[in-house]
Amino acid sequence: MKSLALPNNDAIQRLDQAFQLFFQSSPKEYGQLCKAFCPLGGLPRAWIIKGESGVGKTYLTKVLCKKYDIPCTVTITIGGLATMYPGDLLKGLKMYLGSIKHHSKAVVILDNIELIFPREESDFALVYAFQSWINDLVEQELSTSSSTFSSNHISSPSIKGSAAPRVIVLGLTQDARGLDPSVASLFDDSIELDIPTPEERCLILTACARNHGISLQPQEQKYEHEQQQQQTEGDGSTFAIDHVKSSEILDTKEWLQVSLEPIAAKCHGYLAADLDALCRQAAIIAYQRHERTMDQLTVQDFIEAMKTIKVSALRQSTSVQKVDPVYWSDIGGLEEVKKTLEESVIWLYKHSEAFKRMGISPSKGVLLYGPPGTGKTMLAKAVATESEANFMAVVVPDLIKGEVGESEKAIAKVFKMATRCSPCIIFLDELEAIFGARESSGGLGKQIISQLLLEMDNCGEGVVVLAATNHPEVIDSSILRPGRLDRLVYVPPPTFEERVAILQILKQSTRISSSVDLRTVGNLTNCFTGADIKALVRRSGLLALRANRTSIEPQDFFTASSEIRPSVNQFDLLRYENFHQ
Repeated sequence: MKSLALPNNDAIQRLDQAFQLFFQSSPKEYGQLCKAFCPLGGLPRAWIIKGESGVGKTYLTKVLCKKYDIPCTVTITIGGLATMYPGDLLKGLKMYLGSIKHHSKAVVILDNIELIFPREESDFALVYAFQSWINDLVEQELSTSSSTFSSNHISSPSIKGSAAPRVIVLGLTQDARGLDPSVASLFDDSIELDIPTPEERCLILTACARNHGISLQPQEQKYEHEQQQQQTEGDGSTFAIDHVKSSEILDTKEWLQVSLEPIAAKCHGYLAADLDALCRQAAIIAYQRHERTMDQLTVQDFIEAMKTIKVSALRQSTSVQKVDPVYWSDIGGLEEVKKTLEESVIWLYKHSEAFKRMGISPSKGVLLYGPPGTGKTMLAKAVATESEANFMAVVVPDLIKGEVGESEKAIAKVFKMATRCSPCIIFLDELEAIFGARESSGGLGKQIISQLLLEMDNCGEGVVVLAATNHPEVIDSSILRPGRLDRLVYVPPPTFEERVAILQILKQSTRISSSVDLRTVGNLTNCFTGADIKALVRRSGLLALRANRTSIEPQDFFTASSEIRPSVNQFDLLRYENFHQ
């Protein structure tokens, strides 16, 4: 690695401090530390690092080992044990653990530790060997605290004639619940690596770019608040500097980080592995399409590369997704609804500075209500597309769990993932199915509602809850109060003009004869919702195929309209109108 970059968060800083205690203190200081931590069971030497694949667990260990110049790093994997010592994993584990005894400083990394010591069908001999080894390290540390030492040497009864080795043990895992509890209890602390924040993304992306030897070439870019400024050096090379006064001169590293900031801001939900892959893909695109080398990349190369990257965080959670693009123009009519959603949600992402200037906070949630089939889900996807936000669709089975407390954890996980993938829209469809009035809900329903309210009150910036329901009158009133789902948007059945507009959009992807008058068809669809009109066109197409025609003719629409009935009746419309008023 050519560069070191540690995200500045509390968890990683705790681990960094542990490395500093073990590997940067003098022998005298180390002995004093061992004595000070003796009543607490010793120094925090064993750590669990949790996180999804690609989040940067291995990278973090490499950075720390290089930062503190660790001479011996031992990595143990279940695959390595099975390959090197087939049929005798115990012997392999002992050989790996024993290989550090000749080194004064060492780090032992157990990659995917839950596979080496699984909760189910764990090998007792392996567990016992690891426990004994950890206990030996603790005993050596305790003997160090009580032994006499000089400034350059510590005499220990455990290791005659040599100092007790300073060893940190790191267990990397994607699923801590799959780890044998007796092994998990041997670890002093744990940290969890999550999806990087925007600031962390910029730091990691800059480090990855430097590791690959990437330099950005100047290019014309437009910024919202400041004009691009240029500074020309003696060799004639031009540097475009954003958000920096013309009198300031940036070195290469600072310039690279400033240049990558707008790219990192667009990498929503990217893990460390994704950012590294983005750098490689940008270099490939620059060479294949423009025959440019690593030191000649532009911001546009990164933008093009982003289209080919499959984001790990979005792939690992089936709920979080980049939706298939749905634009306002794909939705016929509903202009007032679109305008309301534009102000309530999209402005939050595109004009956040304006809200801060005015000293007002945008709405955290919007409730779409109306008859089924009027396009509520499609509107939610259009909002995500138009705002360029991630879309997190949450369905009832994702939240209902059998174990006590698991449903609340599922809701908390949804909001945690959305915060890390922000800007993100959480879409709760059929809200009444799980968040009805507390008076009619059971014990589980009340707990889930309370957890939802807690998460909504504390959700991070850039997270918006967009909910949809066909029965707004049964939603618990506490969810609809100001500061939560406080913007209620009625999505009514389309008017005549809106029905014609929907038919115009459907005509673009359907073979409809030029002899068909869409306004006449619109008159046949009184009280139809958007879904009903789509069903009408589909049925008309089937009738045309049955008659062996190449396009839909007027008679097909007339026949289909006698078979398709509207899904909304006048009683339902009256109920929605009363709630709306």
